[in-house]
Amino acid sequence: LTMFLTAEQVPFFGGTYFPRTKRGTMMAFTELMARIDQVWHERREDLDAQADELGAGAILLGHTLDDQAESVLLGLARGSGGASLQGMASVSGRRIRPLLGVRRATTRTCCEASGLTAWDDPHNLDPRFARVRVRERVLPVLEAELGPGIAEALARTAEQLREDADAFERMIDETIEDIVEHAEAGISVSVPALA
Repeated sequence: LTMFLTAEQVPFFGGTYFPRTKRGTMMAFTELMARIDQVWHERREDLDAQADELGAGAILLGHTLDDQAESVLLGLARGSGGASLQGMASVSGRRIRPLLGVRRATTRTCCEASGLTAWDDPHNLDPRFARVRVRERVLPVLEAELGPGIAEALARTAEQLREDADAFERMIDETIEDIVEHAEAGISVSVPALA
């Protein structure tokens, strides 16, 4: 959110998300969230349009295991539910994250060995952002205090939650299929099947 506010040049104060509009009045939180949602959809549509122009069947994203771990840890810190703790899907439509199982350091090493220059988003170095503080401070402390493998464990947790949610969704669909029948006025539910 802070990255969005900064990128969109929306002024905010006190480290809280009560941005002031150019008129100097408080922007409603719901208005802000709607704007964020709109910008993300616009960016997604732009990426889709570029992919369509190129005839690309897939859009490969560079999120790594470290990004996944950071997402899960941030979700835990915020008290998020299971859907948020699932992190990012490795495949979501034509968006594919082939590096979700690979550590960030490994991707950098691979780039260097291949003579490629890795690009660093300047936001990824700014400690004003919670994700940067998790990356630079929190995860290293957890690794030092609890032992190596924290990022892998967090990513594994995300994957397990995603698998559980998928299985639960399939069970719900199968149950609905078993107890719901289409009727003239809509649907009917078998009472004995509910027992």
